[in-house]
Amino acid sequence: MKAISITAQAKHWHNLFSRFKETLDQWDRNFTTRRQLYKLTEKELDDIGIDRVDAINEAGKPFWLK
Repeated sequence: MKAISITAQAKHWHNLFSRFKETLDQWDRNFTTRRQLYKLTEKELDDIGIDRVDAINEAGKPFWLK
C-alpha cells in the first residue's frame, strides 16, 4: 500500500515539474520571438502581414503574457 502512495506522490511531483518546465519554455519562446519581431525590417514585417505599430505592441509585451 505504501508503494502506491509513493508512486502517486512521485507522479504528482513529475507532473508539477513538467508544467513548470513548460511554462519556463513558453516564457523563453515569448521573450525570444518578441525580441526578433522587434528587429524585423519593414519588408520582413510586410511579408508576414504585420505593420510596425503591431510589431512594437507585440514586442513590448512582458514575456509572461500570451
